[in-house]
Amino acid sequence: MREKLVCYDYTGNIAMALTSRERIMRLMRGEPIDVIPWFPRIDLWYNFHKRQKTLPPEYELTMEELIKKIGGGIYHRGAPLYRERLRNVEIEIWYSNPIWKDRIENADVGLDRNYILGLVLQSLSHSKGNVLVKFKEVTTLGGDEVLVQFETPRGKVSAKFVTSEMLQEAGIRPYQSEYFIKDINKDLGPLKYIIGNIDLEPAFDDFTKTDTMVGEEGIVWARVSPYYSPMHQLMYIYMGLEQTCLALYDHKNKFDEIVEFIEVSLNKVHELCLDSPALFVNHGGNFDSTVLGPELFEAYFVPYLSKFAEKLHSKNKFLVVHVDGEMKNLMDLFPLTNSDVAEGFTPSPMTQVSFHEALRMWAGKVVIWGGIPATLLSKDTYEDEFYGYIRTLLDEGKTSPFVLSMGDNTPIDADLKRLEKVSEMVNRTAIN
Repeated sequence: MREKLVCYDYTGNIAMALTSRERIMRLMRGEPIDVIPWFPRIDLWYNFHKRQKTLPPEYELTMEELIKKIGGGIYHRGAPLYRERLRNVEIEIWYSNPIWKDRIENADVGLDRNYILGLVLQSLSHSKGNVLVKFKEVTTLGGDEVLVQFETPRGKVSAKFVTSEMLQEAGIRPYQSEYFIKDINKDLGPLKYIIGNIDLEPAFDDFTKTDTMVGEEGIVWARVSPYYSPMHQLMYIYMGLEQTCLALYDHKNKFDEIVEFIEVSLNKVHELCLDSPALFVNHGGNFDSTVLGPELFEAYFVPYLSKFAEKLHSKNKFLVVHVDGEMKNLMDLFPLTNSDVAEGFTPSPMTQVSFHEALRMWAGKVVIWGGIPATLLSKDTYEDEFYGYIRTLLDEGKTSPFVLSMGDNTPIDADLKRLEKVSEMVNRTAIN
């Protein structure tokens, strides 16, 4: 197993002028840095105001240009390494509001951020693979609903999605209200067929272009698709939380069968990641210990993530895991995943874990990336309270360096002038 990085107590004078990328790489290697790396995440705020045409005049820039104007480093969270193509299935899309047909045919913003709808969009744009896509207007669905049915030689499965004008305007993915597996005895065969008929087409050139574009201004992460580890795929994509819990206890053998099948399918993804130019691979997360207890985390997440991490470490690559949820009962277990970066870390008051507690438990084991709760970015928070919190974080970082960012995003009512002030505070707080 790869030796874990060590965060040092830095002493003496360190005279540096590091780029954002150099700062991250030094931190990952446990080497001295000049100031805390600062990587603001503003995509929720930016996408909403851009679609609403409410960007302030001074911020009418690309997102990357705006982050540079703020004074932060750029982290591109979702650069793809490959494209997924379905084979040998028929897809039928049911809708009552014709706007759904237009949205799908035109790959409207937000749809591709849902895994199943993303597969549909890629199938529409791909002429090979013997995939037939048909649209069917019905009266049995609400205007905000769309149902996607997959027909396979082993049977049919379907999933239903709901959106709203507000979600669409903000570019937020539709809400999934119905999942493929409704009866594990009946639906397991079709689901395994679908997963087994997804081809991967490397897109390393696309990743390299993004990496070159970002350059020394930041870092680019490859995003594994499906984003989640096997059990979370069942919870978030294929079964839903209720059916997952029922199957876990009522049909344990079949449940473990599909978990293992998904893991085997993900091994193809792992191999692509290992052969790719990406140094950071973003995979898994969105844990909630109020739903997912320590026993299940240790049984289904620690083994999978630690195996993937060890593969990446053998190629001098890093595993990034998104930990924006309630981690209170998982803090001791998470380092056992051998992950390198705990990204999107969200402390109290939004969760039960303070940032100080996270540093105490994870320093020297995993790099924390986050720390600013979204509630403090709202205009409802007094400036003195906000800046006092940032000052405390930066003081903690002098002895236990981390990456300052959002947990998990910047709310749409935030004042970005505060983020510019954070940049000034970061640059004035040397690590010594």
